[in-house]
Amino acid sequence: MIGFARRAGKVSVGSSQVQMAIKAKRALFVLFASDASEKSKEKILENARGVLPYTVLPVSKTELGHLLGRDIVGVISINDDRFARTLQELVPQKKWIKPRLQAVKKGKKFRPEERKQYERRRKS
Repeated sequence: MIGFARRAGKVSVGSSQVQMAIKAKRALFVLFASDASEKSKEKILENARGVLPYTVLPVSKTELGHLLGRDIVGVISINDDRFARTLQELVPQKKWIKPRLQAVKKGKKFRPEERKQYERRRKS
């Protein structure tokens, strides 16, 4: 789901972009990685003034970055109403995690056809 939102251009990635989205009143839902620093959380939530919903995801910064096609990502904001509502419903159920991330977390290797699909998606 987060990948769809990113491809649609409805995600701000990183602390500075999220802060700009909050100031511009575009951010509707903020997601933190489990190992994001407390200082960055405080900075971002200070700008939100307690009205912006947020959650801490049960993934590391590396895993969140992997979902978004980057190295390390500590915080993202969802800037679309539908994506924000959907993620707020799916995050507690853990249905937002893509199967490939679940495989990576479990230490499984990709099958050859899955690897080809994964590489094709990363190129697009």
